[in-house]
Amino acid sequence: MDNTSIMSFDYYEDFSFDLIKNVPWAQEMYEYLSQGLQKGFLNWCHYVIALSRDEKTIKLWAEEYKSEFEKYTCELITNIASVNSKVLSQVETLLSKLQKLCVELKIEMPHVGDNKLCLYEELDQLKKQIEEFEHMYRVRRDELNRIYAKQMEVCTSLGKAPKVFPKSPLLSLEEMENLQKHIDNLESEKYEREDDSNFMVTDSNMKDLEKFHNKLVHSKNCMLEEINEKWAKLDRLWTVLEVNVAERSNFSDANRGQPKEVLKSLDKEIKRLDHIKKDNIKVFIEKYRTELQALWDECHCDVNTRDFEYFNADSYTEDYLELFDMEIQRWKKYREENKALLKLLDEYNTVWKKLAELEEAAAGPNRFHNRGGKLLLEEKERNKFKRRIPQIQESLISMAEKYREKTGHEFMTWGKTVEQFIDTLVQEIEKEKKQKLSVRKQQRDQLTPGRSKSTLSLAKSSTQLFNTPSQIALTRKTPELPNKRKLITTPRTDVKKKPRVETKAPTSEYKRRPKVVCSKVVTSRRSIDKKNKSQKRLSNSFQKENNSIAGETSGYDQFERRPLAYSSTVFSPIVEGQ
Repeated sequence: MDNTSIMSFDYYEDFSFDLIKNVPWAQEMYEYLSQGLQKGFLNWCHYVIALSRDEKTIKLWAEEYKSEFEKYTCELITNIASVNSKVLSQVETLLSKLQKLCVELKIEMPHVGDNKLCLYEELDQLKKQIEEFEHMYRVRRDELNRIYAKQMEVCTSLGKAPKVFPKSPLLSLEEMENLQKHIDNLESEKYEREDDSNFMVTDSNMKDLEKFHNKLVHSKNCMLEEINEKWAKLDRLWTVLEVNVAERSNFSDANRGQPKEVLKSLDKEIKRLDHIKKDNIKVFIEKYRTELQALWDECHCDVNTRDFEYFNADSYTEDYLELFDMEIQRWKKYREENKALLKLLDEYNTVWKKLAELEEAAAGPNRFHNRGGKLLLEEKERNKFKRRIPQIQESLISMAEKYREKTGHEFMTWGKTVEQFIDTLVQEIEKEKKQKLSVRKQQRDQLTPGRSKSTLSLAKSSTQLFNTPSQIALTRKTPELPNKRKLITTPRTDVKKKPRVETKAPTSEYKRRPKVVCSKVVTSRRSIDKKNKSQKRLSNSFQKENNSIAGETSGYDQFERRPLAYSSTVFSPIVEGQ
């Protein structure tokens, strides 16, 4: 019904005056309103009579007066009716709650409304009854929990299954009394069994005793396993919630007693932290994302393997939080099961990188300058890596084969099988080595632009371990360089010095030929130094070739002519003295 009909006297019921016959406050209010209405109406008529005698005008004013009076009166009625509806709704809610409590307690529903009370009085009475029944419910529930715990303890001692009752509704008083009698009987039986004089050491009794002992051991192991799982879950929550070390240590120190008590404390603490985590779902989902990415990296997952569909979800709910936790636990289990293989793959990659760094340092232009004993240490470390690489490679292939037999599919690292990973790594390092050699060659060509092709080829061959016959034939024993130093020889002591004959003519008789200076070439100091360095480098190269042919090799010559680390001979032993 619309508001217009509500604001009319025709909408409301016609009550008899007997309604307020025995209600003093209503009769008093009625007299007050009657006097006020009479006084107000007469004052209104006084002004109307003074204003006009036109019947139409007076009729309009009268209709307006009646309309406003009816409107304000109906508004007051509507307001009090709304209050009445709210109270009725509260009464209905309390009645429903009272009915549920009666069902839980297995008692009859008390009668409501028989005392002809007003709504507020009924509301207060219902609240008192509900409070009383709730207290009764809590007392009975606590008592039942105590009885259930006692029954479980006695039945565990006797190896019997306890009686199971539904959590809702609670047992009635009569049922609780019967359960207590049953527990008393079990305790009597327990005391009788504890008397050693009544125990017969028969085969059947000993078998039963052994079964009971095994059952207790199994129960203990299950409880310890559950405690370990709870500790692991609590540790994850501590990490996610960033709980400080002091608080963790205090909780750990306080819970090292009986397993049952520890389990209860763990459940309570996990429940508390779960509540905190749910209040900050968005923050923890972001942390889970970071943790999951780190796990993927540790497990060598490529883009296709990282297929968690809820990773970039925009909504933050408890379901998503649970899904993230399950995914993280799955990858943690995978990491733990394949820890040895993943660690060996990382070691394989690290060894290759270190070997590449050593080879690059050994091939550098300044490898002999101010190195001291570091050259020998690097050579030992390089040989150690060369021996270690095939061992790791063999272990990786063996472990990958075992994984294939166990799971039925290949072990993948960064989207490749182990064999593909090994081949790809070697190819990449070979490619990188060739690129560096090419760059180094270009730099040498830029530093010595006038160097001939034959000289470059001879210099390059000096770094090889074995020289071919053709290379030996092409080697020039005496480089034709103007600034070649003479070889130092041991002076002979058995030959006597001949007396020196003065052949120089007297100064007065000897006339020198006059020098004629045609032109003077000015060369910068930098050009001279550069030329000297180039000539010295060529001289050293030829000298090394001569020493190789003559068999006068030294330790550094052998070191310089070592095989390249990434060549096909990397896994073969180094042959000395060739």
